[in-house]
Amino acid sequence: MPYRFARPDVPAPPGQTRPSNLGPLSRGEHRAKTHGAWTLDQPAPGLYLWTNRTGHRWAVINGHTHALPAA
Repeated sequence: MPYRFARPDVPAPPGQTRPSNLGPLSRGEHRAKTHGAWTLDQPAPGLYLWTNRTGHRWAVINGHTHALPAA
């Protein structure tokens, strides 16, 4: 789907690339996120929260991965 700009009366759709969700992803990470096997949230710069289909979660901070309780 092509990028859609926000207008004063219509916000941009969620999930589009914007400065607050930019981050380095490898090809495999990008595919996992894009094709629905995983979800990725970036609540703060440098903090990535990955969740798989079964609800297991991991936090990635400064290249280190930490398992989190399931959602």
